[in-house]
Amino acid sequence: MSKLFKGEFSRRKILTNAGLGAISAAAIGNMGEEVAAQQPTVQATPRGGELPPQIQFPPISEKTEVDTGGPPTALPPERRLGFAIVGLGRLALEEIMPAFAECKLAKPTALVSGDAVKANLVAQQYGIKPQNVYNYQNYENLRNNPDVDVIYIVLPNSMHREYTVRGAKAGKHILCEKNQFALEIDHFADCVIQNKQPHTPGEEGLQDQKLIALIYEAAQTGKTIALPRVSGLDTTRGPAPRMLK
Repeated sequence: MSKLFKGEFSRRKILTNAGLGAISAAAIGNMGEEVAAQQPTVQATPRGGELPPQIQFPPISEKTEVDTGGPPTALPPERRLGFAIVGLGRLALEEIMPAFAECKLAKPTALVSGDAVKANLVAQQYGIKPQNVYNYQNYENLRNNPDVDVIYIVLPNSMHREYTVRGAKAGKHILCEKNQFALEIDHFADCVIQNKQPHTPGEEGLQDQKLIALIYEAAQTGKTIALPRVSGLDTTRGPAPRMLK
């Protein structure tokens, strides 16, 4: 555990002490450098490609009515990017796994869980191969699985860093707990296919972690810490997601 997080503080004490002054990025130190240094290598994938042409119907609505946009298009299943879901709690099973039914570019191909019975049951429900069920000890074996392009981490926040770094070292792209589900999954798959920066890259979440760490440091030391000025809004963000239909 980082020394910044040692000791016991109430929420009120943390906020009171941290309010003594502004917080500084100078105290960030080397936080995040390990993650930044372990970016996934660019991999050629046999999957992906352009969406097939959209099926068109004759218009039936008046111009004053909202256009539905027509039927959705999707990549054939064998060309969709494979996602390994890490952690099979409520969020994963009630929201994320069902969301793949709405995805156009992605599909679940592997599971990682500490509960083998639950993982195998979920694998049967979603047509995932039995050999693509992993636990936290053999997580790194995802490196050798060609069915997996992306690792989707759905674990408690305290576990995000460890499994992000381990997954990146395994050479896989990492999606860490986004909550727009089908839209976010497809956007990330599209970024992998197009080799482009996501709209909300890891640096955005890392900024929050740095600020939290500095709040703890200010609470422990009682010292004023100053942040450097940031010019502009959403400076870590990439291009807006491509709208898929």
